[in-house]
Amino acid sequence: MLKENKKYILMTIVSVMIILCYLYIQIFGIPPKYDSGKTIEKALNVGYEKNHSNAGLSQILSTVDLPKDEKLVFYKSNENILCYGLVKRKSKDNWIVLSKGGSYQLDQTTASQYKDKLYWAWSNMQEFGLTVGVVEDSDIDKITVDEKNATIIDTPINKRVWYFIDRKASSSGRHEYSDNIKGYGKGNLIYTFPTQAKSL
Repeated sequence: MLKENKKYILMTIVSVMIILCYLYIQIFGIPPKYDSGKTIEKALNVGYEKNHSNAGLSQILSTVDLPKDEKLVFYKSNENILCYGLVKRKSKDNWIVLSKGGSYQLDQTTASQYKDKLYWAWSNMQEFGLTVGVVEDSDIDKITVDEKNATIIDTPINKRVWYFIDRKASSSGRHEYSDNIKGYGKGNLIYTFPTQAKSL
């Protein structure tokens, strides 16, 4: 009788656990499997290695500290493309990649009407919208998106990278981009989209 009771209790516990797991998956979905590594570089390279791609990380250009142990990382790929990734520290020796992308061929030859201007692209980084690009005009010292200041970064490859983080989401919960982008030099308007350059 005692064995039967134990068996019944065990089966009940297992059944409850299965039901709870099912409900969790229905509500929250299957937890995503993130690329991870002991360092930021190794974590960002995992995706390239999985796809047997040579376009891995060549050089980290800059990192930006964000809340919740996250960092926004700007890096150059082996194919000389400006890339960016959102990474999070899970433990002392473990970083995961939440999102990443690439936007700009750093050694491209630009058409004359776009030469020496401001280049940009937009990416949904899941937690926020990211406008990111390269400042090709040496006179531009200020950039705004929707009249809000963006950040310009000097990098070790003699390219100035700029970015703007927008955490505001639409009513649908999605992040949307704005092309109300302006570049200034010494207070004078030098660039305005789309008359002098284009998005990528």
